[in-house]
Amino acid sequence: MTLGRVNPQFRLEDQGINGLGNVYYNFIEPALIEAAVKNNEGKIGIGGTFLVTTGKFTGRSPKDKHVVKTASVADKIWWENNAEMSEAGFDALHADMLDHMKGKEYYVQDLVGGADPEQAINVRMVTELAWHGLFIRHLLRRPARSCGRAGRAPLPCPRGRPPSARSRTRRTFRRAEAEGVQTGLDS
Repeated sequence: MTLGRVNPQFRLEDQGINGLGNVYYNFIEPALIEAAVKNNEGKIGIGGTFLVTTGKFTGRSPKDKHVVKTASVADKIWWENNAEMSEAGFDALHADMLDHMKGKEYYVQDLVGGADPEQAINVRMVTELAWHGLFIRHLLRRPARSCGRAGRAPLPCPRGRPPSARSRTRRTFRRAEAEGVQTGLDS
């Protein structure tokens, strides 16, 4: 079931992400906090602040950073600091992530990275946890028109760990493209 505000032409299904449970599009802060509390992701503290415990993994490990090595980017990436991934490895990881997502609830935020309209990129953040949607709403900008075209769609799935044997990764992925390094999947 689709809930929230979304352009019907830019649903996750239109990006090839199918078989999900409830999908909550562009919920605002109070609704995300309510959902996070209901899901036992955090609690309301003194003065109404929302509190979460991030657990053992609070940041991104350099060992979790991978870039798909293609001819168009092979000479543009600093390979000493970035692990390369084959296109087949990316495709396997992508398939595993989509399989992991089936039947589960997700929170979607359509946002903008960057203040300069000439340089800004549209980003669609798809998260398993409501508080992650709340967090990303504070990192990125809300678009002037909330029902515009969806952007890149990183798929962070902290509760799922795709098999590393097929993708040769531990947990996350990146895809490099001719115009530079973009996180996530093509829109």
